[in-house]
Formats: sequence, structure tokens, C-alpha cells
Amino acid sequence: MSRSEPGSPSRKSTAFINSKWSMVASCSDVATPFNEDLDQIKDPIKLAQAHALRLKRVAIAKFFKQHEDEDLHLYIDNLRQFAISQGGLVDDEFRSIIWPILADHFLGDEQEDDSNNTPSSSSGSSSDSDFESALSEVGDEEKNNQNSLENQENSEKLAEEEFEKVDGVKSSDLDELREHKEWNQVALDVHRTLARFPPNITDSHREVLQDELIPLIVRVLKTNPHFNYYQGFHDICLTILLVCGIKDGLKICQKLTKNGPFNRYLLEKLEDSVLKDLDLMYVILHRVEPQVESVMRGVNLGSLFALSWPLTWFSHDFHRYQQIVRLFDAFLASQQPLLPVYVASSIVLWRKNEVLACEREMPFIHRLLSHMPDDVPLEMIISDALYMAKMMSPQLLKGRYMEEYLKKISSPPASQTSIASAIPRYAIKFSVVAGALAFSAASGYILLSKYQKLKKEFDFDAHPKRKIALQFLYFGWLYDGLVQQENTTNTVEAYLEAALLKTRLISSFAACDISRCGRTDKGVSAHKQVAALIVRSNDKDGEGVFWSDSTPQAVRDAYPLKDELNFVRMLNGVLPREIRITAWAPVPVDFSARHSCSGRAYKYAFPRTIRTLDVEAMQKACDLLVGTHDFRNFAMIDDDKVSLNKSYIRDFYEAKVVVKPESFRTSEEEDSEGSTSTQNQYDLIELNVSASGFAYHQIRYIVAILYQIGLGNEGPELVSQLLNIEKMPGRPQYKMATDTPLCLFETKFDSSNLDWRYDEVSTKGTLESMQKSWSDFVTRAHVLKSMIEEMKDKANEEVSNGFYEFVMSHPKPRKHNPIASLPKCYSLEERRDKYNTKMAKKLALVGYDRDYLDLDDDTDLARLICTLDEMHLKQKSEDWAAELLDEKNDERRKELINEYLANLGIDPQLGVRIVVDKLLNLAIDRLYETSEVARNLTAASYEEEFERRKRTLKSFNPLENIDLNSAEFSENVKRLCDAIGVCEHTDNLVRLRAALVFIKKHLSEEAIIEHNKRAEAAKTKALKQLALNSFPLGIPDQKHASVNVAAKILRLLNIEELRRLQTHINETLAAIQAKTIDMSKAPNYDQVQYGY
Repeated sequence: MSRSEPGSPSRKSTAFINSKWSMVASCSDVATPFNEDLDQIKDPIKLAQAHALRLKRVAIAKFFKQHEDEDLHLYIDNLRQFAISQGGLVDDEFRSIIWPILADHFLGDEQEDDSNNTPSSSSGSSSDSDFESALSEVGDEEKNNQNSLENQENSEKLAEEEFEKVDGVKSSDLDELREHKEWNQVALDVHRTLARFPPNITDSHREVLQDELIPLIVRVLKTNPHFNYYQGFHDICLTILLVCGIKDGLKICQKLTKNGPFNRYLLEKLEDSVLKDLDLMYVILHRVEPQVESVMRGVNLGSLFALSWPLTWFSHDFHRYQQIVRLFDAFLASQQPLLPVYVASSIVLWRKNEVLACEREMPFIHRLLSHMPDDVPLEMIISDALYMAKMMSPQLLKGRYMEEYLKKISSPPASQTSIASAIPRYAIKFSVVAGALAFSAASGYILLSKYQKLKKEFDFDAHPKRKIALQFLYFGWLYDGLVQQENTTNTVEAYLEAALLKTRLISSFAACDISRCGRTDKGVSAHKQVAALIVRSNDKDGEGVFWSDSTPQAVRDAYPLKDELNFVRMLNGVLPREIRITAWAPVPVDFSARHSCSGRAYKYAFPRTIRTLDVEAMQKACDLLVGTHDFRNFAMIDDDKVSLNKSYIRDFYEAKVVVKPESFRTSEEEDSEGSTSTQNQYDLIELNVSASGFAYHQIRYIVAILYQIGLGNEGPELVSQLLNIEKMPGRPQYKMATDTPLCLFETKFDSSNLDWRYDEVSTKGTLESMQKSWSDFVTRAHVLKSMIEEMKDKANEEVSNGFYEFVMSHPKPRKHNPIASLPKCYSLEERRDKYNTKMAKKLALVGYDRDYLDLDDDTDLARLICTLDEMHLKQKSEDWAAELLDEKNDERRKELINEYLANLGIDPQLGVRIVVDKLLNLAIDRLYETSEVARNLTAASYEEEFERRKRTLKSFNPLENIDLNSAEFSENVKRLCDAIGVCEHTDNLVRLRAALVFIKKHLSEEAIIEHNKRAEAAKTKALKQLALNSFPLGIPDQKHASVNVAAKILRLLNIEELRRLQTHINETLAAIQAKTIDMSKAPNYDQVQYGY
């Protein structure tokens, strides 16, 4: 049976922290060292581990108690440190609170990335008439029907939020869930898994788990119509369900499938996702332990043996529950989605000797590594994995390290393509069998590769080109943002790229010079988003049409006159129904959708929440926003994404709050509309804002402020305080509003006079599709409202916390902390100083002769490149460096710099600051590679370090390191024994043991407590004894128990000398006062005249 439902993750009561701790876990196989007497543990290593875990448990409990009334989301760094450090989160009571918070921040901030992780497109023939003629029609009926079904599945996402408010599943919900295509397969896997895990629970408990787990998994799969279930995903969900219960478990699973690798694993084929990730394991092994990598590659082992490791976060392979949840602690807390790959590499390195001793045949090594031993030193594995992730980032592994690896070997690691393409998503154990097929499949893969090369590629140079602007809309709640990202392919741009490639409008995304009007983040929708790019054209005489330089003049002259391609209809024929192209316009080649945009308008709607929401106060606050202001306190400043020299001054044209009455008002509410008593909680408050531009997350921060003003928690004057940068240079740490209601509604290009061209057929189809989606959503909303109306009278009071939790993405706190009094983020100036300091350290480390760079001067960048190349990177000759430094033409210098950066795999479009960071990081990496530490980074050193740690733990007794024959030891024993009255003896060790017996009997904490009890019972006037650990010596806490005890002992040993010193200090102060006090005034020792 799953655990009892925990409270809200950031507000859970911490009353249990003050009670006596007891280990609470969901499975009986978990060791419970906290209930054991440490004296009963004989193994010194286990004793040290148990003691460390007990101390960590107390530390976490103390942290919870200290921040009992605060939002724990504000302390995410502390929670991550607890989870990553040795021992993890210790037990499930802590995990049930902390895991949901970690999941909320699991890669929550998208990083802008130029990697091309996109759905693959099929190859076509050299002639474009076949697909153009097909796409010029309204669309294939079968595709339309399929897209219609996908759209219907997408609309079911609205029900997910309602499920988060209940603990069970209604029969009507179950009937709908059972119709899902994956229900039967999920049920089959759940039945099979629950038959063995968790162990030692009753059949009735297994049935309860089954009834909770199957609907939970299917609901997660329904959040994205493109998700495809794979065997092993249920292991992830089961572990989370056991720890956090059904409600928080569903939320965590939904977060994990929106972010990180699980999104890719559910969307893409296994050979395009997890197996590509596991290929990086060979790169790591090659750099750390080449001998192991060589053996594995030599037998064509591939990575199928580890297929289930990242797919299930090892929950399919480890058999002890405590091992599994410890790994989940690290994976959830780490901001590195590929950490399971590093853990996999660390496990292989730990088994180095077994691999090298194994018979050099693929089946034997595959069998060896497929079986996970029970004695895996998990803490060492996690520690090593985190260290390797820090030293060899995924960017380096996928870029330069992978290139170097492929150059050094004759062929890439045994390719999984032909085998993995046949792997059923429902059969992870197939990997064991598939490993034996690798050799026979290799020849087929080679033949397939040769055949694909023979296929004639499409000749883009045979067609003219032009730059166009595309206007399009999309439902943001289905996607992970507009631009492509490294950790997910579920972005609008990824689908747009796939459509452009499939229709042969572009040859590659990198070569089409794309620019975007507004970069919307995950969950944010758009109505008139605009992107500009170079595409293939049919109209050689069209406005702005041009040819590639490599196109022969004869081809240009012979090209027939044609009507322009119907870009709108072509792309809509292959795009998902939730992404629609609405118009296109010809633009000049130098047109930028971002820089040519003169204004952007957003809409944001949220429920009224309470009937007395002060809309007038919200509008007053909006009026304060209009004008030119510095909006840094309404934005997220990310050092990794935003140039610190960037201005946060924006021209705000309009900010208006509009009440949108609820669609389902009763007749009584309509008759009395406008009165405060009948204002509806379910009315929508729509914020309309327009400006020259917006900073990162600016609107969501503005909505959060306006919402608190409307609720009466803050006044409109808060806006003025936040806009006053002199008095408030750093943003208070308040949470921003949720992302789903935000929509980029309008983009203005006043100076460009864009000639938008629409397609009537496509416009009609888009309207019909949106009408269908609206009908679906609004009828679902009506059903929910009907249920609410029937239940609300039974609550005996107006309930509104659900609205608050939706808008603010976290539960409503018991009391509101004034935003102006919250802790402040670093100011922009402080961030710049920190960055400059960090930059100066990097420059000094790589041997640069200056501690600063002028990022606006290309000559400074050229000078840095030449220095780094000469000392570390070794890419170019001295002649090339001299040419770059002597180049006077700015364009030519920029061309040389961009060429150099491209050779290093750095995109020049990232911005100068990011480019410099990447260059310095590469140089530091090369510097590290040549150091002795890097050369010693081998599996052998891992084993030596592990043995050293074991020896350290075994020698925890400090007496073992004392020279018993030294004069110092004899003198100290004599002083100790004389102080407590132990008689003399010729053997100092015997005398010391006698002293220890005396101390334990008379001076230990237990003895002192017993003495004080007897004294109190006898009602004598004897002084109470005081234990050393509570002796009031006035020494500040050093945050380390051993240091505190040592300091107290030292002070006790020198107490007389300290008293004499204090007496001299007091006498000196009195003498100074006697000389300097003004005796003409009334004696007041607070008034001391300093001087002669």
C-alpha cells in the first residue's frame, strides 16, 4: 500500500520533527540504523556510517524546524545539497517533502541552445514535384483524421489539474483511462512488477498499489499525445508513488516527463534517445580507463547491457529499495539530466577488474555487466559520477571529446542502429538477447549505410531562394517552449524544423538564417508569433528572390516561370494541429524578426479567486508600470543566459486589467452583474500589456505582484518601490505566476510594412480546428463547474486556495510575508562584479596578461584567441595568429574569428560573453588535461581512493595515532590523572584507562544527570554538576562538533591563565577611563573622551 498522503511539499507540518525519530520506509528491506543502539554495531565502518546518517538526519530536521513557516522553494540549493551529499535524504519522511520541491526545479529554467535535437526526416528523391503536388492539396484525408485524433488526445490534458486535487480515481475516470492505447500494456507491466516488489507486503496492499499506479501512469502519458510508453517507466512511477503518495507522485511524474531525458525517451525511438546517451559512456571510459573501453569495443559489446539503467533510473536493476531511493535523491537534485549515464560509467569503472578478467567474448561480458551486484558501493559511485559530470560536461562529451574519440578509433562504438530499431518499447529484457545479435547485424548496417549514400540527394542549388516571414500560432501548454533545447525535442521550433525539412523548404536549420520575434518559454502560447528565414522558392522573379552563388547561370536561365509555393498550406500539411502557420510575407535578406519588431503585446488571464478582488487597485498598479522604467526587479536575471551588460529599461505602452465575466453564470448572477456580492470567483481577470520588449519572465513576475495587490496583501505603491532601483537594487525573492495563461498575442512591425499573405483554405481549417478545441475545453470546464456548484454549499465557507495554487504554482501560505521585506537577490551591479572577478580568475589561470576584456572590441577578442591558441588550444599556426592581430578590416577579422570558433564547435551567434566563457572553459579543460591530476584519473586511482577511505574509517580511534612512549604523552596523562585524583602507576596506559573509567563513572553526561537527580531528590544544597558539552564558556559555535569540544577543553585547561588575562584587560580599561572621562559632567561612563 502506498504511503499516507503527505501534505504540500513546501508547507508540510514539521511537528513530527520534534518527536522521537524512527525510520519510516515503504519496504521492509530497508535497514533501520536509527532505531538501533550504536553500541550494538561492531563493524567500525557501519558504525561510522550510522553515526553520520544520524547526524545528517538531525541536521535536516533542524533545517525544517528553522524554516517551518517559510516557503522551502526559497531554499532549493540547501535541499539539493542535502539530497546530493553522502547519505542522501536519509528516509522517506524527508523525501516526501523534498522530492516534490526538487521536481518543481528539475531543469525548470530552459537554456537557449543551438543543438539540433529534432525529429528525423526521411530522405526524398531529386525531384520535388511529387511532394509539392501532394502538399499543395488540402491534405491527405488519412493524415487529417490521424491529426484530428491526436488533437482530441491533446485536449484531455485539461483534466490533469483536477486529478491533482483528489486522492483517488472515480469510476468514470477509470472508464476513460481504460480506453487509452497504453492501458493494457501498463497494467501487464504493473502486475508483473508488483508480484516481486516491494517485498513482504500483503496481497491487499499490492492491490491498492496496483489501483493507484496504473491510472497514475496512464494520466502521465495523456499529458502529451505523442508519448509512447516503454517498459521500465512504471518502475520510475512506482518508486515515486511509494515515497510521495498518489497526489504528489502524479505531480512529480508529470514534471519529470516535461523536463529532462524522460521526455525524449517517451517521444523518440530508443535508438534515437537513450542509446545515443549511452554512447557517451564509451567517451567517458575512453578518457578515464582506455583499457576497459578497448575491451568493450573490441568485442562489439555496444550499450544494450545498460539500456534499462537510464530508462528506469536503475530501479529495474537494483533490488534494495534504499539503494533505489538514494539514486533518485541524487538524480532529482542534480541539475544534470545525464547523471544516470555518468553513474553507469562509474559502475563499469568500479567493475574494471571483472571486465578485464572476463573471457573476451561479447556474450560473457554482456552477461557480466547486465547483472548488478548487491555490494555496489553506492555512495562512492554517486560521488565519482558527480565528479566526472563536473570535469567532463555533456557539452564537452557530445562535442570535442566525441570528435576526438571518433578520430582515435577506427569505427564508432558498436552501432545499435540496426538492432535497436527492432527493440520493442515494451521489452527491456530484449536487450540481453539483442546483444548476441550485434555481430550479425553489423554487416547489414554497413550495407544499409552504403545503400542510403547511393540515394540521390535533393539539389537545393537548382532552385531560387528568398527570405520570408512566417506568422504562426501554437498552444504552448503542449510544448517545452519555442526554441530548440538540448534536453528535449518537444519544442515548437523542433516540429517547425521537421516540417521545413520534410517539405524541402530548407536544406538545414543552421543554414536558413532563422530569427524569432519573441522567445516564449515552456507553457507559453502565441497567436501572432513571427519567424523569418531563407527558404526555397518557385518564383524566380519574385520580390527579394536570389540564387546561390554556386548555381550555374545556365540553370538560372533555364528555370521555368512558376507560381510561388503555397508556404502556409505546405507546412500546415505536416505540422501538428496545435501549431498552425497563418500567413507569410516576403522580407529583405537583412530582415530580422527580432530587431525589426517595434512592439509586442501579451495577454494573461487568471481567475478572480475571491469575490472582493480589488481590480481598481490592480489597475492603479498597472498605471504605474506605463512609461520608461528599469524593470530588473520584475525579471529573472540569469548569469548563464543574459548578458550582464544588458539594459532592463523598457518602454511600457499599455497595461490594462479587464474583467471577463464567467461564461457559466446563473440567471441570478446575470441579473445582478456588477454588484460586489455577486462578483464571481470564476470570472477571469485579463491583463493586457504591450511594450517595446520584455525581459525574461517579466510578465509572470508582474502578474504575481498584481495578484497580491488584488488579494489585498500588498498595495499599489509596491510597484513604485520595485521600480526604484536606487532604494531596491536587488529583486525580492518572490515567486512568479504560472506559465499556462500567458500568450504572445500581437507583434508589430510598423517600419517594415509587411505584406501578409493568407491562404483561405488553411485559414478556414485553422478556425475549425480551434473551434473544436475550444468546444472540448469549454464543455469540460462546464462539467467541472457543475460539480463545483453542487459541492460548494457543503464547505460552509468560500474556498479559494485552489485558484491561488494554480496562479502562483505553489500552495497558499498560512500568512503573507510582505514582498518588500523578503530576502533580496544579488543586484545587477553585484552580479557584474562577481562575473568580472570570476573572469579575472579565469584569465589569470590560463596565463592571459590582463585581468579584463572589452567585450565590445573585436580586437580584444582576437588577442585573447591568439593567446589561448598559442598556450592551450593549438588549433592554428603563428602566421594565422599574426594575420588575425594585424587585420584592419572589421568584417574580415570577424570572419576569421567566426571560422576559428566554428572549428571549436562554438556558435558565434551565442553572444560575445558566452563565446568568451566557452573559450576560457576549453582552455581550462586543456590545462587540466595536461595536469598530473588528470593523468591519474583512472579506475585504479578510484580503487585506491576507495581503499584509502576504508582505512580512514577503520582508524577512527584517535588513540591509535598517539605515541604512547613519548614524553609529551606521559606528561599529559600525569596532568589529567592529577586533576581528577587518579593514583600513580608505572604504566601510563593503565593510568589513562583508570582515568577513563573514572570519567565515565563520574563525569559522563549520564553520570552527571544521575548525580543531579539524587541531589534534587535529597533536597540538599549541593551544587549541580554541569556537563562539558553544556559548559557556559562563551565560545561561539564553530559549526563543527569536534572543534567545539576541543575549544572548550582548551579553555578549561587554560582557565586560570585566561582569568588573569581578563583581569589585566579590565584594569587597563579602567585606567583609560580614569584618564579620559570628563569629570566636569555628571558621571556617565557611556561618555568617554578619546585622545590625550
